[in-house]
Amino acid sequence: YRQTLVQFFQQGIERGELRPHDAQVAASTLTALAQGVLETAVLDPAHVDFVKTIRETAGLFLSGLAAVKSIEI
Repeated sequence: YRQTLVQFFQQGIERGELRPHDAQVAASTLTALAQGVLETAVLDPAHVDFVKTIRETAGLFLSGLAAVKSIEI
């Protein structure tokens, strides 16, 4: 799955949708964010909406890489 994310980031850069960055680092970072959200949801399920939190987290991360104003998830 990590290689798929790397390809996703590389394609975004090539299309001009994402600003230039290290696709390997971006894939590792997004994976770590997702794992952290999952761990938090498992440890505190009463207070963490996993789907909402992962969407918001991924959106914030991708917006930071975006070459455009925003990315809809």
